Amino acid sequence: MVKVKKTLLTAISVAMLSSIVVACTTDNGASETSNAKDGQKAGKTSLRFAWWGSEERHNATLEAIKLYEERHPEIDIVPEYGGWEGFTDKLKTQLIAGEGPDVIFAELAWGIDTNYYLSVDKFPSIHLDKINKALLDQAKVNGEVKGVPVYQAVNAIVYNKTLFQELGVAEPKQGWTWADYAAKAKEITEKSKGKVYGAVDDMAGNASADVFYAQMKALTGKPVYSADGIVYSDQDALKVVQYWEELRAAGAVTTPDISAADDSNQNSPLVKRQAAMQFRGASIFGRLQSNTKDELAMVPVPRGDFSPDAAITEVIMTINKHSKAPEEVAKFIDFFINDLDAAKLLKNVRGVSSNSEVRDMLANSPDLLDASTRALFKINSEVYAQELAPMDPIPEKFDEFRGEKKLFDQVMQKLAFDKSTPEEAIQELREKGEAIFKK
Repeated sequence: MVKVKKTLLTAISVAMLSSIVVACTTDNGASETSNAKDGQKAGKTSLRFAWWGSEERHNATLEAIKLYEERHPEIDIVPEYGGWEGFTDKLKTQLIAGEGPDVIFAELAWGIDTNYYLSVDKFPSIHLDKINKALLDQAKVNGEVKGVPVYQAVNAIVYNKTLFQELGVAEPKQGWTWADYAAKAKEITEKSKGKVYGAVDDMAGNASADVFYAQMKALTGKPVYSADGIVYSDQDALKVVQYWEELRAAGAVTTPDISAADDSNQNSPLVKRQAAMQFRGASIFGRLQSNTKDELAMVPVPRGDFSPDAAITEVIMTINKHSKAPEEVAKFIDFFINDLDAAKLLKNVRGVSSNSEVRDMLANSPDLLDASTRALFKINSEVYAQELAPMDPIPEKFDEFRGEKKLFDQVMQKLAFDKSTPEEAIQELREKGEAIFKK
C-alpha cells in the first residue's frame, strides 16, 4: 500500500457521502436527500460525482453540472451528495469494493490508499499550469500527481486597522519578520498605555500548534514533523516558546484567560478591541469582520531567514481507477477547476480556488463576492505569487497531538498560566507526543 502524503493543517473531521438516494445529515443537522439521477440515460455516458457540504455548496455544484451537461449533451453527471458525517468511511468502503464514484473529492489526510486514484498528470485534457507547483507537489505520491488541488489556503496575521490608525502605529507589510511582529506588539501596548494588548497570545490559544510550526520553519527551515512523528530539536523548540514568554513578560500579548476564551468569533480579542493582531487561518477573516464595526485587515505571516511560506491544500479532485470513462472524467475535472464560467457559479463554496486565473477573476468581481471574501482571495494571490514550500508530512494520530484543546494546546496553556517552565513544556511535548505517535 502506498503511504499517503498528508498535509499539516488542522484535521477536519469529514464525512461521507451517501449513495444515490440516501438521507444525510447536513452541516446544520437537517435531513437532506441527494438528487441523484436513476440509471444511465440512453446514448449517454454517465459519470457518478460525489461530494459533501452545505446546501449552498450543493446548489452551486448542481448549477455547474447543469452548465457542463448543456455543453456536453452526451454526458450525464449523476450527483451523489449530502452532509459530511460518515463521508470518509463510506467512500473508503466503496473504493475497496470497486464501487466508488467516477469523480472523487477526497482529502489527502484521510489515509485512503492512493492506488485507488488515477494519476491526473497523465491526462492531457487536465490543465495544471495555473496551479502553484507547491500545491501539486503536495498531491504527489511516488512522483505522480494523484489529484488536482481544489482550493488553497494561507495563514495570516489579522489585525485591527482601526486600532492601528487610532494609536498612530504603522500597519505591517508583507515581508516582515517575527522580530518585527514582537516589536509591533510592544509598540501597540506602549502607545495604548496598556489598554490594548499588541497581539493575542496565540501560543496559549487554540492555534498554538500552527504558530509553533510557522515559527519553527522560519527559525530553522528544517522539517518539524515526519510521517513517523516529531523531528524538530528541543533546543529549537525552546527558542520559539521563549519568544512568547518574553512577550508575556513585556505585557505585549493577552493574558492566558483572554487567549483561552478566544472563539474566533464574537469573543475574539480583535473584535472586542482587547488586542490588535492575531495569527489565524485567513478563511475566518469574514467571520471576524462581520462581528465588529472596526475595519480589519490581513497581512501574510512573518517570515524568517530559512523558509518560504507554505502552500496549504487538503482536498483533491481525482479519478477513480475503476471508472469506465476516465477520459471523460478528466475533461469534467478540467472544466470544474479551470473554466471561468463554472467559477462564477461555484464562487468560494469550496474556499479559494487553486487556479490563479479563477482566483484573480473572482478577487476583482464585486458582483460575485463581498468585500471580506475578495480580501481573502487577494491575500491568497499575494502569498501564492511567491516561491512556496509544501507542508511537512504528518504522522498518524496527529490530531491527538495538535487538535484543538488536545496535547499541544494543553501543554502551552499550562505554561502560559505559569504552571510549568519552558523546559518542562518542551519535555512534556516530546514525551507525550512520542507516546501518541507510537500507539
